[in-house]
Amino acid sequence: MLATAISLVSFIVSIFSAVTAYMIHRQRLEADFKTQDSAEKLIRSLLEQPDWSKRSFDTIASKVGGFNDDDLRQLLVRSGAVRFYSADGKELWGLLSKNISDLS
Repeated sequence: MLATAISLVSFIVSIFSAVTAYMIHRQRLEADFKTQDSAEKLIRSLLEQPDWSKRSFDTIASKVGGFNDDDLRQLLVRSGAVRFYSADGKELWGLLSKNISDLS
C-alpha cells in the first residue's frame, strides 16, 4: 500500500515537472520569436530609409544590438536584404527591392 502511494506521488510530481518545463520552454520560444520578429521589422524599416540604399554590416550591427554576426545576417536575409561588397571588400547590405539593378 505504501509503495503504491509513493509511486503515485512520484508520478504526479513527474507530470507536474514535465508540464512546468514545457510551459517555461514555450514561453522562451515565444519571447525569442517576438524578439526576432521585432528585429526583422526594425532592420527593414532602417533599410527602407531613403538615404539608406546600402549600409555596412558594422553600421547595421551598431543599430541592431543583441545578435551575433551570423544571427544578424539571417535576420537581414529574412528582412529582404542582400549582401554586397564594396571595392575595398567591406560587407554591405541593402534591400533587394532598392538594389535590384546592382545584382550582376
